[in-house]
Amino acid sequence: MSLLALGTVGLAASPASADTRTDFWVFCNFNGVSATIDPIEDPGSTMTEYFDDFFGNTTVNQNSTPSTLRSVGVSGDSNPYTSCTTATDTAAYWFPRLLLGPGESQTYGPSGYPCFADPNSAYSNYTICHGASIRAYYDGDQSNPSLIYSTTPFGSEEVGGAPDATGPPANLQEISFACGGSTPDEPYPYDCSPYIDLPGDQNGVVVRVDMPRCWNGQDQSVYTNYKYPTGTGQYDTNCPSGYHLLPMVNPRLHTGIVDPCAGLSYDGQCTLANEQNCLNTPGCTPYAPNFNFERSRGSILPWYDAHADFMNGWQYGDHNAADGGTDTLGGLDDLEEDCLLGMSTVTCSPNPHTGPNSDNMPT
Repeated sequence: MSLLALGTVGLAASPASADTRTDFWVFCNFNGVSATIDPIEDPGSTMTEYFDDFFGNTTVNQNSTPSTLRSVGVSGDSNPYTSCTTATDTAAYWFPRLLLGPGESQTYGPSGYPCFADPNSAYSNYTICHGASIRAYYDGDQSNPSLIYSTTPFGSEEVGGAPDATGPPANLQEISFACGGSTPDEPYPYDCSPYIDLPGDQNGVVVRVDMPRCWNGQDQSVYTNYKYPTGTGQYDTNCPSGYHLLPMVNPRLHTGIVDPCAGLSYDGQCTLANEQNCLNTPGCTPYAPNFNFERSRGSILPWYDAHADFMNGWQYGDHNAADGGTDTLGGLDDLEEDCLLGMSTVTCSPNPHTGPNSDNMPT
């Protein structure tokens, strides 16, 4: 699609009122699909470079497109074709499969999918695990709504993170690590034991991947048409010339790994304070976590090569205030208009997810 066709997705960014704007997020379990497929970067292939774990649409396969994801439809307030607790979210999200080092463990894994020994003889003392769940955040990410060019276009296919990085991130714009809730975002995973009993979603190391949010207005299904803002800060909003700012799409993988340095001789030093002190000390290298990701060719993908894919196959749904509160599911475009950009008088409460797989969007 060219820039001339943007009238179908563009918004006149003039929020109705500031008090109607809020971020929203959805919760998606591991959907049981784990395979060497990647319908964005290697469509049609069953022999891709990574083993990927999928979340969201349960019909996803190597030939999936946004249209095939959306074609599963939705019936009322429930949907058997998504592992997300928001029935209209039939998008697909995927992360590379976890590969745990010797002595490492996953405390909180997806129900019914236990870890298992790596069949590759070269890594016989390693353990393969599936991500526990994801939380996909959709937000303005501290940007003024008047700067946002359009809602996330239906059919968008995006790749975020650093699959080819050669070392830990120099900034947090693409990937970062935390322990859930309001714990700090850091360039290194750190021990989540001190936070595990806090209220909220603390269940171990969280891998945050920000999708590139600058779009050149060309074919939304081509992932190279999206770029990151030009700065190095986590919340930069300056897009390259010819690109336009979109809402932030931010899937977060909950690994279920509480202590990322378990099994290492310096396990007791894998604390947030020590990692932060080390980062501020010239010549100091923080402790390497004891988990990675799995390549299909039998080699290890380092933890700092974390990345994620997003294929926007959300259903269409009308999120409005004129239906007595019975039709509040909402499609992504409509939710972004109402909740992120304040384009209507619909009130959106913070973090509106209630689940499971029901009428759980903001009213």
